[in-house]
Amino acid sequence: MTNSNEQVESVDSLSSALADPEVKQSITNLLNRLPELEKGIGSLENVVDFGQSLLDDKPFIDDMENKLAIHQLDMETLSSLLILLEKLPILIASINKIEESLAFVTAISQDAASVDYLTHQVNVYTEPVIAEGRKGMAFISTVKMKAEKDKKRYSIFSVFRWLKDPAVQKGFRYINAILVTLNEKKPK
Repeated sequence: MTNSNEQVESVDSLSSALADPEVKQSITNLLNRLPELEKGIGSLENVVDFGQSLLDDKPFIDDMENKLAIHQLDMETLSSLLILLEKLPILIASINKIEESLAFVTAISQDAASVDYLTHQVNVYTEPVIAEGRKGMAFISTVKMKAEKDKKRYSIFSVFRWLKDPAVQKGFRYINAILVTLNEKKPK
């Protein structure tokens, strides 16, 4: 008897549920969409069948395993990869700054006015140095020519006369100062 009571209760709850307008609308929508759902289930079955056939295809599976195999992966490699991933934001920021700098240099190098300005500024600073270098080279060249032309014989008395010259005395002071400074810095 309990079986028939349960059936009656079940039918009553079903009929009360079917009386609800929302349930009626949902069942109507489900029935209307049933052909689409059947096609979707059929497509899903096709996908599952295709996947199953791929899994059953031993040469395909072996080929995929060979392509996906990672032979040289060890803890050191993984650790390095993690460190690289941690530093990636810094690297990207640095690369972005380098790109900006290269874009700036490229823009300047393509602008004739900027190149002329930079060339002028470099010349302003380098011309005095080059001029002094030229004077020094001219001085050395003049000294060399005079020394090669001079055929005199010098005696000890000539050297004594030179010692009285103020330029020679100044040179000796510099030599003496250098020797004193070197001796002071020498470890004792």
